[in-house]
Amino acid sequence: MLLLWLLQSLVLTVLYALCLFLSAGSFAWPAAWFFLTVNLACQAGIGLTLRSTPGLLEKRMHSNRSTTLSWQIAGGALVLAGSLLAVWALLSNRHFYGFVRIGVEGHTVFRSGPYAAMRHPGYTGGLVFNPGIPLLLSSGWAYIPAGITILALGSRTMLEDRFLRQNLPGYEEYASIVRWRLLPGVW
Repeated sequence: MLLLWLLQSLVLTVLYALCLFLSAGSFAWPAAWFFLTVNLACQAGIGLTLRSTPGLLEKRMHSNRSTTLSWQIAGGALVLAGSLLAVWALLSNRHFYGFVRIGVEGHTVFRSGPYAAMRHPGYTGGLVFNPGIPLLLSSGWAYIPAGITILALGSRTMLEDRFLRQNLPGYEEYASIVRWRLLPGVW
């Protein structure tokens, strides 16, 4: 039981690492290493707690086992799909950064890959990824940071879109062609 829980935690941490380091294009990111270390330390603490509290892990892992497993599989699929979309956005746009940068030599509007359907596919990846975390972990508490992150992504999308319309040549025309910021057919 503990082994299954640890495997789930390890898979999630590896997915986090992939998202972080692929988007950065480098392993030289101290903040990402800090995040991953804190995440692993918390998972280890939870593991010790579950191990030292007889029956708690089994209760968590076996309560409505088939239903829980179905939700975990769905959550894993969302985490994987969101990660893949974010990586596709990164690979499609050589100016993909964790912050808005304009004025870099050759900075243009990208219209290929996922950018042909939505203007901020990296953020869409986050919108898909984050709801998957609480499902994968079977944790109601995980909806709190996932919800906060989703709200932050929505706000950031609005602000960044406004900034790009005003400051990136060709973006206004692109926005008139690719109407959807995050979710094709929705917003």
